[in-house]
Amino acid sequence: MRETLLRKSEEMQLAKHTTVIGTARELILTEFLQANLPQNCNFFSGEIIDSKDKRSGQIDILLVPDYSPRFVLAQNYAIALADAVIAAVEVKSVLTTDNEGNAGFDASLKNCKSVKELTVTCEPWPWTSTMSLTGKEVLLPNIPYIVIAFKGPKISTLEEKITKALAATPRESLPDVIVVLEEKYALVRNNDWHLVNTNKENPGLLYFRLWNGIDCLSDVFTYLMKCIQAWDYHRPPTPMSKYLPQLPKTGA
Repeated sequence: MRETLLRKSEEMQLAKHTTVIGTARELILTEFLQANLPQNCNFFSGEIIDSKDKRSGQIDILLVPDYSPRFVLAQNYAIALADAVIAAVEVKSVLTTDNEGNAGFDASLKNCKSVKELTVTCEPWPWTSTMSLTGKEVLLPNIPYIVIAFKGPKISTLEEKITKALAATPRESLPDVIVVLEEKYALVRNNDWHLVNTNKENPGLLYFRLWNGIDCLSDVFTYLMKCIQAWDYHRPPTPMSKYLPQLPKTGA
């Protein structure tokens, strides 16, 4: 499947305009995720707004529960509520480690931060799970953010970039998963959601390095699947009253 996605991505080079190519690659990944992930969520492009009227940047793929409200502006473009988003996915044709344009990792960090800083108040907390082996409760503190790139740097180059970024970016504002399909690797946050850190020599490990025969596409697929299933298990109601302007009180 990873190879098929890469072949389809190469076909998009028939187009000459970079915006057209980028949009087509978003559709390639959306179709893959929509066809293979559990069918209890919908897929949109758009923005996220929270109850304090704070907005994210442009999100390439939004996973929204099928039972939650959203405001569809046109076809598959929507404004989603922060209390009704399972995960946000950013799609890159090429992920670069320079500081130029939207392809750069710094641009991804900025967009990720805009999502992570949104206020989510729904109860029960949707990203909560319990490890079957240890009984330990695992909680994701905010909306999961995933970066999927068709092409990108070597894993060591990206790790160096992330280390430098930590000087100005708190850990909580980093992407949860970063995948580069052509290079066959995934970086997954060490928060026990996907894997348990058994490395006693480095308990503060920031990302797991998943490559060398472990397929990166299956890692991001499993991560999103767990997010969807956690939402479906908890099924938190959307606190619409927090988004609507307060109506004046009137006599009974």
